Amino acid sequence: MLGKTILHYKILEKLGEGGMGVVYKAEDTKLKRTVALKFLPLQTLAGDEEKTRFEHEAQAAAALDHPNICTVYEINEADGQTFIAMAYVAGKSLQDIVGAQHAVSLPDILNYATQIAEGLQAAHEKDIVHRDIKPANILITQKGQVRITDFGLAKLAGRTQLTKEGTSMGTVAYMSPEQTQGIEVNQRTDIWALGAVIYEMITGKQPFVGDYEQAVMYSIMNEDPEPPTALRTGVPMELERIVLKALAKEPGERYQRIDEMLVDLRALQKTQEFGVSATQTPAVWAGFKPAHTRTMPLLIGGLAVLALLVVSALFMFKTTPADAISKKSIAVLPFENLSGKQEEEYFSDGMTEDVLAQIAKIADLKVISRAAIRHYKNTEKSPQEIGTELGVANLLMGTVRREGNDLRIRCELVNAATGVQLWSKTYDRKLENVFAIQSEVAQQIAQTLEAELSGEEKAELGQPLTANLEAYDYYLRGNGFTVNSNIKQDAEEAVRMYAKAVELDSTFAVAYAALAQASIWLFELYAQKDMVAKAKAAVDRAQALAPDSPETHIALGDYFYRSSRDYDQALEHLTIAQRRRPNDAMIIGLIGWIQRRQGKWQEHVTSMEKAIELNPRYYNPIVYLGSQTYFYMGQYSQAERYLDRAISLAPDNPLAYKGKIKLYKDGYGDTQKARMVVEEASGRIDPQVFQRQLWEVDIYDRNYEQALKRVVVGSDTLEYYLDKSWTYYFMKQTKSAQAYADSARMLLEPLIQSFPLNDFDIFVTRSLGQCYALLDRKEEAIREGRKAVDLMPVSKDAFAGPFSIVSMAKIYTLVGDHDAAIDQLAYLLSIPCGMTVHRIRLNPVYDPLRGHPRFQELLAKYSVAQ
Repeated sequence: MLGKTILHYKILEKLGEGGMGVVYKAEDTKLKRTVALKFLPLQTLAGDEEKTRFEHEAQAAAALDHPNICTVYEINEADGQTFIAMAYVAGKSLQDIVGAQHAVSLPDILNYATQIAEGLQAAHEKDIVHRDIKPANILITQKGQVRITDFGLAKLAGRTQLTKEGTSMGTVAYMSPEQTQGIEVNQRTDIWALGAVIYEMITGKQPFVGDYEQAVMYSIMNEDPEPPTALRTGVPMELERIVLKALAKEPGERYQRIDEMLVDLRALQKTQEFGVSATQTPAVWAGFKPAHTRTMPLLIGGLAVLALLVVSALFMFKTTPADAISKKSIAVLPFENLSGKQEEEYFSDGMTEDVLAQIAKIADLKVISRAAIRHYKNTEKSPQEIGTELGVANLLMGTVRREGNDLRIRCELVNAATGVQLWSKTYDRKLENVFAIQSEVAQQIAQTLEAELSGEEKAELGQPLTANLEAYDYYLRGNGFTVNSNIKQDAEEAVRMYAKAVELDSTFAVAYAALAQASIWLFELYAQKDMVAKAKAAVDRAQALAPDSPETHIALGDYFYRSSRDYDQALEHLTIAQRRRPNDAMIIGLIGWIQRRQGKWQEHVTSMEKAIELNPRYYNPIVYLGSQTYFYMGQYSQAERYLDRAISLAPDNPLAYKGKIKLYKDGYGDTQKARMVVEEASGRIDPQVFQRQLWEVDIYDRNYEQALKRVVVGSDTLEYYLDKSWTYYFMKQTKSAQAYADSARMLLEPLIQSFPLNDFDIFVTRSLGQCYALLDRKEEAIREGRKAVDLMPVSKDAFAGPFSIVSMAKIYTLVGDHDAAIDQLAYLLSIPCGMTVHRIRLNPVYDPLRGHPRFQELLAKYSVAQ
């Protein structure tokens, strides 16, 4: 076909092939323009009736004139083959973009989604339904403009693809429930498909999956997609609401018109552009009805709340006075990517991190960690605001442009309080000079801020990471994926990128250290056992190449901590790293987590507070000091203070709210106040996020009917079966309780794993013990419960070990060994673990113990103490 001329179209190259035909790039020799020709399979238009119907559909599509719809020029026929001539779009399909990136950036998601909706709006206004919206049918130009293709082909595809093996999976995944049933569709089907496309852009995966077509269709009809916020951090709750509303199984529960969805997308886009909470504004608008009679009370109430928040913030944060901020403190803000290419974002981010890493080598400087500065990407805040929030005197800002082998980096050091420029320089170099630039910037910063440089630090600053620029590029890509390592696909992609880097340069020590940490993270978070050996091989290689490198010691510390809980070895390496990086909040935080596992609670607190001092926006230590450490230690006012601080830092993150629910419920025994936390979060976070916590509150309040309604099938099927079983047990509906317990057992038994073990393995073992107890299988229940305790004793893990003892208390209660149950509770009340008198008093699982004299004495003893 290449080189041939079809009518007045000269075929230039093949662009692609799919179930609905072959696409070629061609030259229109009459009008001197480049076009795309799509040749349809012969079998699709076998009959005259089909051909006529298709031509009518295609003619209607050709009448669409919109910048987000790929223009159809003509439908014609040559040599018995029907083809469509359409505008040629230079760019990529959304399918290719998602395939390469796995998850698209939030600004691009909103940009693409809004444009797709605008294109569909134009079609729907002319009563044209696409019926086959999917990433493969959405083209993105080099300037980021969306073009929807294949209008007019969907009906044809619906009749042919489902009968052809191997061609329909891509389409089926985006079908609405009514499409899978063959019911007549309308524009709400396109709304569903757009929801599925946005979901995939957010998470990197389709909302409904299966090994074959019928399995996917079953999932579409019967299963709910996992919430995007559970798969990717930083997703605005409002975006999740929009997507899940579009994916409602009942058409009547979706957006009824695409313009309704478009309004919400545009509103969210605006809140993101102006830095407004991504959940608060649209939620308020959605429920607001103009009423002039209530304007003044609302305004006064709003001002009162605002004043209260300001006063609270002043007390909470104790903002560091300007004269108390060290003149040798600095934050490196995210460098701006000037290439205009989204795919170059990882490179500018990598430059930021590597310049920061170089500056962090200077012990005489206080340097804010990379985790804290990510928040300021594309910020419109002033230097004064940023300096105050981070507690630093100086800010380094920069821009990056890479074109082929040419590199331009501009750096500017400013005084945060005054905004006065202290130093600036533009580097126009070749890419191979990138490490020299980073070193020069760090040394210039040290000189400008009058920081002392040791001979060892000078030598380290002048040392390039690798001589292989391609390996370095993969290393930077790996760093980009570690930002979202709580997303499994990103964590796995980070491992692949680092592995490629060391494959290209077998002497790249820092990449080996990064590979070790990324691998052990996959074991820790996702129980991928094979990653332990891979992490060991990588960290051994890093140690052989650079035994004195702080990165090597950090990786060794992380490895010994997560793989075998060898805390002494881990701390030995991390202490060495800290001596070289005394102001690294991440190292100090990691030391703090290990100290907590060792049961050194006060040392843990000291380390965490030091890490937070170095990084005032270090969210995880802040939220977990509140929801775990201070709560476990019985210091409830401190716990509440840290939880409130976490909420002020990230009001859209549910973790701190969940911590407050637990604090009020178990710490104070106040279930009413626990419920009010959900109201506190309203407008920011979907109440559905708190259903598990409210289920526990309902159980405490003995409101079992309401608790049962809260247990719905979600992403965690195991939790569903266990919660159902416990609820029916409390309702004394033994048959139902045991049916769900047995379903949970069937899920758990295959998950029992051998060494190496992580927290999830212990959870599986103790949960299986509880299932056996609910099934009246006493010996097996005690066996599995004890196994969990023995596998992770408190002496080995002071933080996670008590969870298995709590489980044993429940098991012994269920099987009737009440003295043994009370023994467990007595021990738990004597150590920091979150077991409280209120928790025992309110939880109905312990009802069988209430008449026991020892139980009553125990509660009386600790009621006074607490």
